[in-house]
Amino acid sequence: MATEHDIDGDTEWRPPEIPGVPPAAVMLLEHTIDFAGLFPPAKQTMSEAVETYAKARAHPDAWMLERFVLKATELKAFEESALPHLPRAEEEEPWPLSVLVRHDADGLAADVEALEQFNDRHVDPSEGFAIADVVEIKGDSPASIEAALNHMPDEVFPFFELDWRGDIRGTLATIVGGDAGVKLRTGGLAAEDFPTLEATAKFLLDAASAEVPLKGTAGMHWPLRAPSDVVEGATAHGFLNFLTAAAVAHLRDCDDSDLIPILQASADDFEFSGTLVRVDDWELEDFEIAEARQRFVISWGCCSFDDPRSGLRKLGLMPEEK
Repeated sequence: MATEHDIDGDTEWRPPEIPGVPPAAVMLLEHTIDFAGLFPPAKQTMSEAVETYAKARAHPDAWMLERFVLKATELKAFEESALPHLPRAEEEEPWPLSVLVRHDADGLAADVEALEQFNDRHVDPSEGFAIADVVEIKGDSPASIEAALNHMPDEVFPFFELDWRGDIRGTLATIVGGDAGVKLRTGGLAAEDFPTLEATAKFLLDAASAEVPLKGTAGMHWPLRAPSDVVEGATAHGFLNFLTAAAVAHLRDCDDSDLIPILQASADDFEFSGTLVRVDDWELEDFEIAEARQRFVISWGCCSFDDPRSGLRKLGLMPEEK
């Protein structure tokens, strides 16, 4: 597998102790943010995004950070900007990348080749350590997914973006057991791009029932569901709502209607108490959250590293920065 936390769950995951953050919140949030600063609404330049990511990796809150997200066609530009920042000591961890690849046959072949060449270069300390071991790709149909899986190098884990507007169960059947995950787009540039509570709950439950790993992306800058501060007329999903609902979908016998109250839960509905998180009628232990994070809900893409932490501080779940 190709994620920070061994999706198949063979390795016991022990989160760090973070002063001022409840252990259950650490377990839920550790390494969840795939930094997507290149994408709207941030739309940073490559040099700006790399600089932001480098600073985030050196920050005390780096425990929340996961991959740098970019398009395969941007790998060369990334190398040029990242070269001064990439680790070069053997004991250091490589920068992990999640790479968006094209889903047409020619585009996919070119992007996978570029990714493999990138990985070949960056096992060399002189080039700086980095690894592109996760890709994100549209999954238009079972046939296109099968074709993409046949092109994937063994060391690369793909997340297929499925359209929440339709019934994904047939497409999920193609992915089951295929060493791949699914991606839910939880927002966009227009109000209609934000999935409803009902559609989100169904997507989470379908993916959990199929035991296919999941990531989210877009629109989730803040911990709790609220009117979008970017897209007029849209209501943005909260990442605490999303992560907790996904964990419940994976861990408990429930249906769509059970997840909707979690997806729209407010600050008063959540309680983080030591190793427990409670929301609505559900209670999860930290070891259960760890199992859900390893096997099911992996991460979410966000173009800001500051907004999620600012929101958590307002909820009292993180200490104020010194």
